[in-house]
Amino acid sequence: MKKNGTKLMMALGLFCLCHVNAADEMDSVGNLHDIFECYSASNWYGKSKKSYSGLVKQWPLSFPAMLRPVYHERAKSSGGTRDVFLLSDAGNTNQLVRLEIVCADSIKLAHRAMLEYFSSCSAVQPFPIASDDTGSVGDYCYFGYGKPWTSVMFVRDNVFVALKSLASMSSVRQEAEAIDKEIMRLASGNYDSGMAAGITEEQKASSLNLSGIVAKTNVVEFLSYQRSIGLTTMQNKLTPNGCSLLDAGLEDMAWVMWQKDIVFPSNDVDCARWRCPADLAVDALRFDVQRLDALRFDMLKDDMVIANCEATVFNTCSEQIESFMYPHAMQFINSNMPLHFRLLNNLEVSYLGAATNMLYITERGSLEDSVTHKNITLKIRYKDDSLAKHRKAIAAALMTAGVVTKFKVPNAPVLLFADDNAANGSEKKNSRENASVKDVRGDGGKVL
Repeated sequence: MKKNGTKLMMALGLFCLCHVNAADEMDSVGNLHDIFECYSASNWYGKSKKSYSGLVKQWPLSFPAMLRPVYHERAKSSGGTRDVFLLSDAGNTNQLVRLEIVCADSIKLAHRAMLEYFSSCSAVQPFPIASDDTGSVGDYCYFGYGKPWTSVMFVRDNVFVALKSLASMSSVRQEAEAIDKEIMRLASGNYDSGMAAGITEEQKASSLNLSGIVAKTNVVEFLSYQRSIGLTTMQNKLTPNGCSLLDAGLEDMAWVMWQKDIVFPSNDVDCARWRCPADLAVDALRFDVQRLDALRFDMLKDDMVIANCEATVFNTCSEQIESFMYPHAMQFINSNMPLHFRLLNNLEVSYLGAATNMLYITERGSLEDSVTHKNITLKIRYKDDSLAKHRKAIAAALMTAGVVTKFKVPNAPVLLFADDNAANGSEKKNSRENASVKDVRGDGGKVL
């Protein structure tokens, strides 16, 4: 592979596997006792290094100004409230941060939450303790292994915080210090102003719940999927000078496709031809088809254009996959990581037709559908969403009517201009005699 591979996938896998309640992962009370001894907790358990005016009641969903929440879940834990966030950094497009905050009902329970968190980790214990050389936050502060501040765990008053950089392993010191400062403000009883506006209504509307979305975390399976779609060959072709950003965008799109079980045709020999479909009926609705040229046509209902359609005929499967991946990859390299989550959340994939061999793809809220069969991809752009519940059936009907898979002539051209009287796109007897033909393979095998 040309780049470091699976960065986003590993980050998501780590997040999804690690955001469960630490207490639920304890093997036994004895395990917690061992952790208690390992950290000499008897010397500090239940004791704060300074006196606070009161306890923090609940985290008010405030964050350092540079961080933006893309995921949040809140749950009651034993003796308090537990929040888990996935945050992106507006100033660093590679930065993805996992934040866990437990607002416990007492200082002792906050300390217990930290020890339970330690007990759920498979790393060698104890974790390195913060020192004067490294700097520190909270009453008691520990670092994960690796560079200091890429992972930090601390308690302040009755609050336990675990902060970890997932994607780029960058320092989270600035974020940890801002959160620690916020805890001290809240501990003084000041809930009137925060370090940021918190989660705005717009952010609430756009926030993603990843539960049930990210289902795959097996690196070996992901690498196998990359090989099946020819990712490395595609990267070498599109980035001959080694554009790492486009490489990364293509790999991230491959990860989204793998998560959504998107399988494009893989047999270059089993090709089909295309001809403009005739008028058709779908779900008791009748539609007229108005041909614009060999590949473009409009769909009409009651003499009104309801959708613009365009077919693309490919010579190879790799060109077909590339055509789908490239626009998304370009979006990824010009945006930040939450775009990957949003696409993962919004992408809807189905397999249509009697043999479920038509790949149907759309995005939630979009007016554009795409349906692929063999070497042909048909895009349908609707004027409005009035036909939302019929769109899958329409896509399958149009593809069935337009695709031609059987030929009398072995080297038949890829396009057939069938006569306008062919019913529903089906082959009419002697239709080849009444049809004009044209070879439109063109440069690169792609018809635009």
